[in-house]
Amino acid sequence: MSAQPQKIQKLNINLLPSEDLDKTPAGRFLKWALTIGRYIVIFTELVVLVAFGSRFWLDRTLADLREGIKQKQAIVESAKELETEARSIQARLLKIGELINSSLRADEILVLLGQITPTDIIYDNLTIDTNHMVISASTYSEASLALFVTNLRNSDVFTAINLDSVEKNKRQQGEIIFTLSAKYK
Repeated sequence: MSAQPQKIQKLNINLLPSEDLDKTPAGRFLKWALTIGRYIVIFTELVVLVAFGSRFWLDRTLADLREGIKQKQAIVESAKELETEARSIQARLLKIGELINSSLRADEILVLLGQITPTDIIYDNLTIDTNHMVISASTYSEASLALFVTNLRNSDVFTAINLDSVEKNKRQQGEIIFTLSAKYK
């Protein structure tokens, strides 16, 4: 006799009873956990996987930024000496510019004094500052002194002209010694 294959019967096993599941609190929770709860768990797992995957990208970005900072620090350090020298040169140029702008202009003052000074006035001392001058001189003529003061007042360059002292020299007859101060523009 030939053996006939036996039919295997499928058994359907359901561990969750379908009746009375909604009536107990544990049953309602179990039904919720099997339906909506699984979506929450899947969504939470997705968030965790995205956070875990993005950590590698963030770590790489952070490492690249740190390396870029180190390179830029090296560039700044190498340019530090050049920057210091450039600032020093700039400060010196600024001082030179100030000196040029506030120069004494002594050559111009001397040329002008040579043009307006009468021939019989003899300079003993001439002091020129940035905007002020003091003249100590002598002459044998009062008219020469008056002409000199008038020429200074008529000049466009000199202002605040003061005849500080006028006296006769006791050793030499007729010699007038005077001191004069003036500001110039």
